[in-house]
Amino acid sequence: MRSVTSIRNSLINASEDPPADHICECGQRGQVCGPRRGRALEIALEAWELKGYSDGTRRVYASHASEMLREINSPPGSITLRQLRRHILDAKRAKGLARATVYSKVNAIRAFFEALEDYGR
Repeated sequence: MRSVTSIRNSLINASEDPPADHICECGQRGQVCGPRRGRALEIALEAWELKGYSDGTRRVYASHASEMLREINSPPGSITLRQLRRHILDAKRAKGLARATVYSKVNAIRAFFEALEDYGR
C-alpha cells in the first residue's frame, strides 16, 4: 500500500491547471476536472492530518475518495447525491463488499466532502 506522503506527492504534482487547449480525460476541451480532483484530494489529506487521523485511516480514505472521483469522473463540486449512492451500490454489488467496508467507504466520502466544505469557508 502506498504511503500517505507518496499519495500527497503524486497529487501535488497533478494539481496544476492545464492550458486552455487541454483535453481532459473526460473528453472536454479546457476542462480541469483532473487537476481539480488532485487538488481536492490534497486538501482532504491535509484536513485529515490536521484532525489527527492515523496514517492508515488517511490512506484508506484517500483510496476510497480517489476511486469515487475516478469512477464518477466529474469535478468534485458537481457530484450529486444520486451519483454517490449509485457509486456505493455499484461497488457493493460488483465487489460483494462487507458491511464494514461499505461503512468505511461512506465515512471516507463524507469526510472528503466535509474537508472540501471546511476549506471553502
